Amino acid sequence: MLDSASSTILVSPLLVGMSRKSMVGQLLNVGPAERLSGSLACAVIAAMQGAQIVRVHDVKETVEALRVVEATLATKENKRYE
Repeated sequence: MLDSASSTILVSPLLVGMSRKSMVGQLLNVGPAERLSGSLACAVIAAMQGAQIVRVHDVKETVEALRVVEATLATKENKRYE
């Protein structure tokens, strides 16, 4: 994965597509139908590292995961300055 410093020099939006990839299956030792958790982790990490577009199969689940992470990080930031 790109680190956040190198991703900021890109002129075009960065697209990441890790949904149900064989790498996820190999890491988790599961078939394509069982790769949701790994795909969600990849999507969240990609977004946190600066990906503007995330290609996925499970749109609803990915949006929900990203919203939870975004809200959690926002809450953490708000509490840090109280």
